[in-house]
Amino acid sequence: MLGHVQRGGSPTGADRVLASRLGGYAVDLLMQGETAKGVELRTIKL
Repeated sequence: MLGHVQRGGSPTGADRVLASRLGGYAVDLLMQGETAKGVELRTIKL
């Protein structure tokens, strides 16, 4: 994650969970044939 490189720190457990959730959701979209989409977290809902 670029943010951690910029801050000079290591990702926390929550950062890793978030990255996994976002990545998993992106894969789900691709498997549904969705392309040219971005994934973001707006509250607690993907």
